[in-house]
Amino acid sequence: MKYKTETVIEAIRLKEAGVTTSAISKKLLAPTSTINEWLKKAKQNNLTAENLRTLSEQDIEEILRPRSWFRQNVFLPDYEDLLVKASAPKMTVQNVYSQYLASVPEGCEPISKATFYRELKRTKQLASKELQDVCLLNSFTPGHMCMIDYSGDGVCWKNKNDGSVQTAQIFVGVLCYSGLIFCTATNGQTREDWLAGITKMFHYFDGVTDGTWLDNSTPLVKNADKYDPDLATEFSNFCDYYNTLGYAVEAGKSRHKALVENAVKQFQDRILNHLNKRSFFSIEEINSAIEPLLAQLNNAELTERPGSSRFSRYKAEERNLLRPLPLIEYSAHSKVMSRKVRPNN
Repeated sequence: MKYKTETVIEAIRLKEAGVTTSAISKKLLAPTSTINEWLKKAKQNNLTAENLRTLSEQDIEEILRPRSWFRQNVFLPDYEDLLVKASAPKMTVQNVYSQYLASVPEGCEPISKATFYRELKRTKQLASKELQDVCLLNSFTPGHMCMIDYSGDGVCWKNKNDGSVQTAQIFVGVLCYSGLIFCTATNGQTREDWLAGITKMFHYFDGVTDGTWLDNSTPLVKNADKYDPDLATEFSNFCDYYNTLGYAVEAGKSRHKALVENAVKQFQDRILNHLNKRSFFSIEEINSAIEPLLAQLNNAELTERPGSSRFSRYKAEERNLLRPLPLIEYSAHSKVMSRKVRPNN
């Protein structure tokens, strides 16, 4: 497993501070044998943590990495990244190893399958709690779940009637399996704004997921709880109407909805920067500007899946597995009733 040079320097610094090798191993999530190898080579070259900070990353690698890797010109994978991929639905370790082989640069040699399996297993054993959570939450099936949130940064617009400058809030949603992102501007973050945003999101997805994950926002969640959060009555009725399960994640555990946090970041990096360069005079103008940028984001090629995009994955693997939309769009504070037809019609 290849470690960052910062990790190597930190291990040497901790040892100089009197920390035991086993304690360093637990803190940095690296095997004691690897740490001992770093310490041994640092001692042989009379290097301290302070000295190492003055060297380039390449120099540190040549000094502290096992020489055999350089002689063989072996390409080492990022095991933590591959561990996350291996936890995805319908993904096997063999498939991940095949992806690794395809990523080996020309002129480099891959590691053997036995070594790959051994190091990936070791990485899983030493994985941090955060990484374990990511691996767990990465296991989504098509059409099963979506996540929703609001972006912390809004878009300013000027009211033509009174000249006041207001800030539109940006609702963001994401399909957990395909990663398809949706966003829309709303006046605020009231309960009506939330429900309007979710409604538009389901129509954009052309279907409804089995469940909808969200944080403990006051408009939708009356009382947060780790196991049984109390949803607002209006939101509960909304979920019943769309035949989806509303689930508020554990309070203070933002990583439990990491996919929508990433979707918000994608919006801020890929869309918000463009919007901030323009002037708007209504919410409708903002949403009209968002549409082409959102389409561009969802059709962009994925780095980890060359030749594939969020939209292509959604269209090929998830769209047909979403639940159908109701015939009539949900309206706030409405009541749904059913009537029986009498025998005389």
